[in-house]
Amino acid sequence: MNAPDELKAYLKYASLSLLNREFANQEALNIDLNN
Repeated sequence: MNAPDELKAYLKYASLSLLNREFANQEALNIDLNN
């Protein structure tokens, strides 16, 4: 796939955002379970 740089940057940012949200959800679950 030969995407323009802006699209590549957007996709990279979007995937990082999803990973961060997933990690935050996991942390919230761990905090709930520990208290």
